Amino acid sequence: MLFDVGGIFFPAVAFSGWYMNTEIARDYVDVSRYNLLEDIANVFNLDTSKISSLWKDQAFLELNKAILYSFQSTNTTIVDHHSASESFMKHLENEQKVRGGCPADWVWIVPPLGGSLLPVFHQEMLDYRLSPCYDYQEEAWRVHVWKKDKSKSSQAPKSKRKFGFREIARAVKFSAKLMSKALARRIRATIIFATETGKSERYAKALFDVFKYGFDVNVISADHYDLTHLEHEALLLIVTSTFGNGDPPDNGKEFAGYLHQLSSPDENFGHRSQLYTRTGRNVGSSLDRQETVNQDNFMESGGPLGNVRFAVFGLGSSSYPHFCAFAHHVDQSLRNLGGECILPIHTGDELNGQDQSFKKWATEVFRVACDDFCLGDDVNMADANAALSQGDSSWTRGRYRLRPVTGGVSDELPAALGQTHNKNVQTYTLKGRRHLQSKESTRQTILVEIEAEEDIPYHPGDHVALFAQNDTASITGLLDRLGIRPSPSPMQVEVLVEKAIGMTVTKTWKRLDRLPLLPLDMLFASILDITTPPSQMLCECLASLALDPTERERLMQLSKNTEQYENWKRFNWPTLLEVLDEFPSVEVDPTLLLVELPLLQPRFYSISSSALTNPKQIDATIGLVAYLTKGGNGPVHNGVCSSYLNKLPLNEKVFCYIRSASTFHLPSKLSMPIYLIGAGTGIAPFRSFWQHFEKMRETKSADKLEVSLIFGCRNSKLDHIYRDEIEALRKNGTIQHFYLALSREHGIPKAYVQSVIPTIAEKLFTDISQRGAHIYVCGDVGMAAGVHDAIRDVCLAKGLTEIEAVKLLDHLRSSDRYHEDIFGNYNMASGY
Repeated sequence: MLFDVGGIFFPAVAFSGWYMNTEIARDYVDVSRYNLLEDIANVFNLDTSKISSLWKDQAFLELNKAILYSFQSTNTTIVDHHSASESFMKHLENEQKVRGGCPADWVWIVPPLGGSLLPVFHQEMLDYRLSPCYDYQEEAWRVHVWKKDKSKSSQAPKSKRKFGFREIARAVKFSAKLMSKALARRIRATIIFATETGKSERYAKALFDVFKYGFDVNVISADHYDLTHLEHEALLLIVTSTFGNGDPPDNGKEFAGYLHQLSSPDENFGHRSQLYTRTGRNVGSSLDRQETVNQDNFMESGGPLGNVRFAVFGLGSSSYPHFCAFAHHVDQSLRNLGGECILPIHTGDELNGQDQSFKKWATEVFRVACDDFCLGDDVNMADANAALSQGDSSWTRGRYRLRPVTGGVSDELPAALGQTHNKNVQTYTLKGRRHLQSKESTRQTILVEIEAEEDIPYHPGDHVALFAQNDTASITGLLDRLGIRPSPSPMQVEVLVEKAIGMTVTKTWKRLDRLPLLPLDMLFASILDITTPPSQMLCECLASLALDPTERERLMQLSKNTEQYENWKRFNWPTLLEVLDEFPSVEVDPTLLLVELPLLQPRFYSISSSALTNPKQIDATIGLVAYLTKGGNGPVHNGVCSSYLNKLPLNEKVFCYIRSASTFHLPSKLSMPIYLIGAGTGIAPFRSFWQHFEKMRETKSADKLEVSLIFGCRNSKLDHIYRDEIEALRKNGTIQHFYLALSREHGIPKAYVQSVIPTIAEKLFTDISQRGAHIYVCGDVGMAAGVHDAIRDVCLAKGLTEIEAVKLLDHLRSSDRYHEDIFGNYNMASGY
């Protein structure tokens, strides 16, 4: 055989690693080989006197059976012609799907046994050659150059061929055309990201840097993706976060709805209880809400996504109860719809080596994708893997520059925030602020009142997303460390872009659209997060800028060793400025921070007012966050947003937007028992509820409503926020039942909101099993788990089995009667 690679030929032997029985059988029976067919027929006493007895076919079949048996009995690999035929048909189908064709020679593909019984017999094939390929070589004696001929040919004068500019230009044009055709034949891979904070987008772009080495890649936000293309994707890669209590990010809601519509086309598309699946982590198995998919509808066709291969990476924080729930939902939905998962879902925990988890997944999924699409030999894996830290989307020295915009006008801050976060940011006014807890309490909570010029559209249970600013001292210290004096001129970051045209590479500077046009101090104040500990990726970049070898080595350890990094981060919880103080030899390039720092995210608070009370005002109940780092011996860190709102002068502008929390809305008809359960600032949304109840009672729309409020705090004299309002509501009948759980009250045993549940077991069980009661729970994951378990125990005490109790709670969820607004256990990562 001859192996042809781009016109260079090598003697070779084509061996695929297994034998097929019919080829061995031919060695025995072909006339030009051993020619034993008639001898074999005689062994079986077949009638060889006439061809019509089909003795040849029968003898050949028996020989093939004997060959298969002999190989299999010694555990030697062999394949029968039927299996080989089916295998080739699958290969042919795959090639036509991803490349649009597959060259094959019908004569060689169809085995010498089976004929029309084999599917390949009926398959039309187009025979053309692609290099590299195997082919028969000329006989050696014909092409070998003998020594005497070499001596003759060496004496002949050799003329050098000269190439003119025109020939070279034609060669370059032809090469460029070949390259463009090769790229056009690449398999298309689509990377879809859904994000609330921007990190999924950053990971998606890093994934692009890897996959461009073997695929035709497109990166797109979930809300900009044309959903009608989903069924026609060859390779789909999903990078998504999960918002709050297992919900999809804002820009992933439409994608989630489309998956649900494909799964259940006959159901109401907008039914919110079935839009996504939440996978409980700490709260218990009955928190898992699995949508019902009738998979039988897709059995015959393999599902509407039967031609799609996919992989999913989920981002989240393990401090939240439904860790990466939306990513798990997307993964399961794509499977249910017939998609082929090429790699099991991977997740990255914000509290435990998220960057390294992503890098590991990106490397693995690229390798698996290349194997799956048979690209392994055509891809430089080392270069692809190196692109994770050196790709187009990552910072390297000299690739970015900072330039003032001469004569430019800064963007207005609301427009800049809206552009950066892709939200409709509104400008309101801070009209009021008051403290809700006693000054003697170890915790402090404030009520902020925000006013608009026009009515604000929202529902009880919705959230307000407030944009904060980093404190002035941190901004000043950071600019001093960078050696930059504040300037009113807007600044823009530019990236050096290389573009190949034929054999020529051009370099141009292009503005980086990530950041708005603002002065540098405003970018660090309102756009970039300078208080969250630097990621491992950023530590790696800082290491490259450290002049001291010891500091460089330490930063590299933090960037590579996830355990060391997490221990360092948890103990110090350092701001960016504190990290730069810890490593003073780092000569920071401002462009590094502008490119790699995460965006300063808005903080979400449950609205504590009703639009029926004052349509132009929203209230928010905000706990002031302050903590000591380094095990209580370090500096005091304050929550970014809570401290900002606590210090902001009244009548100053506040930038925010409303985020709907549809799963926490009140029922349309208020004619059933409602239980409101919350501790601390978990009471925040219930203030909007009771204001709404009051107004509805005035119009006789809530006469049959029965409200039970269960509230928990530490001390009744220090921490019982909204005490006066609750007492007034009890007197006027808006709240019929009130239960107070105190965990730090002198002279009485500790009690939490879940401790109240057994004391009202009879009424609660009757209400949820017979009267259609709704339960609303707001607070941290530990409290929510305790409430859930307490209600389950009530069901068990009333005679239900464990399975029946779980089914009842699951029914409450699926029928939108068990509502949760849960946040993660408090940790320094929250930064509120």
